[in-house]
Amino acid sequence: MISPKQKKSNIPNNSPANPRHPIHKSKFIDDKLSSLVEQIENPSPSLVVLAAHQFRYKVLQTPVEVTVSEPRKFNVLEEFILRASIEFVPPPTVKELAEILGLDIVFVQSTTVNLKGLQSLEVSETGALVITPQGREFYKQGTVSLPPQMKQIYAIADPFQQNIKFQFESLSEKVVDLPDLSEVVSIENLISDISSLTITEAQSLIQASGLGIHVPDNGKIVTNCYIARESQTYWQAISIFILFDVIENKYTIQVRQGKQILEKASNWLADLEAQQQVSLNELCQLTADAFLCWDLLEMEDYGLKQLHKNNWQEYPLWLKVVSQGLKLNKVPVYSESLGIAISFLGEISVEDSNIELLRSGWQSLMEIIASVDSNAAINLLNDEAWANFTRLGITQLPLDSPEKFVSQFQPISPKKSTNPKSKRSSKSIRDNFK
Repeated sequence: MISPKQKKSNIPNNSPANPRHPIHKSKFIDDKLSSLVEQIENPSPSLVVLAAHQFRYKVLQTPVEVTVSEPRKFNVLEEFILRASIEFVPPPTVKELAEILGLDIVFVQSTTVNLKGLQSLEVSETGALVITPQGREFYKQGTVSLPPQMKQIYAIADPFQQNIKFQFESLSEKVVDLPDLSEVVSIENLISDISSLTITEAQSLIQASGLGIHVPDNGKIVTNCYIARESQTYWQAISIFILFDVIENKYTIQVRQGKQILEKASNWLADLEAQQQVSLNELCQLTADAFLCWDLLEMEDYGLKQLHKNNWQEYPLWLKVVSQGLKLNKVPVYSESLGIAISFLGEISVEDSNIELLRSGWQSLMEIIASVDSNAAINLLNDEAWANFTRLGITQLPLDSPEKFVSQFQPISPKKSTNPKSKRSSKSIRDNFK
């Protein structure tokens, strides 16, 4: 910046602050992000969060000392004394001004001493108050420069956001027990060098950080800055979301810090993924085949084939996407793929790592179907399907029959189904699928 480059310290790999943490294996959405996922999905019926995971990454913090020059407006008495020293002939004395204003001479004397300290006023041998050239300039502007102030701030070089920001408070040294993003994507070489900044560049960044210490329009200027101590490395948390738009049939990568969307980081990760320099599988255990499932919702049966090929790893996500497709009338309630999907519950173990997601996914899916056509929901729950619903805990007592299960969502209509495919058995559907 304006001092020699400081040696950067790094947290050793075997440090307690740098624990090894496995990349997420089975959960598609971290528990701490569940509330934020709901806030993303609820306003937009076409948007599905397929995955949401937290990572940690390193930022570089550098303590910086800055010199701030700041003006202030004259008070009424200061302004009157300066004006009198300009307009009165001959210039007045302290005693004369006190008499004119009807003030205690001690009060006027104290204000005069302050103006002398600001190089705005001089007192002649006869006691007359004489304004200085600098005092005339201050009087013309209506402000006076205060003595320069020294302040300590912190420069945060953020490689993931590819920027440098300044703040008053130091980052906390708490351990961030999350997977290390640098094990997935290389970001170490993106850290900016604080010491290379010019004073003009530093002023611009300080102003953009909103600290209120460099505001040229108000006369507040950072006149000097230098690195006060050695830079240190800190961990920061970041959240990466994989969003799928059911209407547009496309997915996007979104990076957030808290609720704030980081557009630059989101675009950067999307570019890396497009260039195959990072994979969605590495970020969230979503396979390439999984996204073929949702390229066109009209091909949801093809999607099931891909899920079957991948041992149903993304089964809960398929349920989530198809649920949104049902809500938007992009998937019919009598879609054969629904029968196929429910027939393959027999291949799922109650010990499956995604069992809770499967339970909630099927419950939500059946609620949507029942709200449109309760008979369509009943027709899906043949003997084999109902046995698997019971075995996997998708339904529980006292809901001991398909009719009772469906009735909790929508009263069963007396009309019969007009869809001939709905009468096919699970076995015939599954055999045809294979």
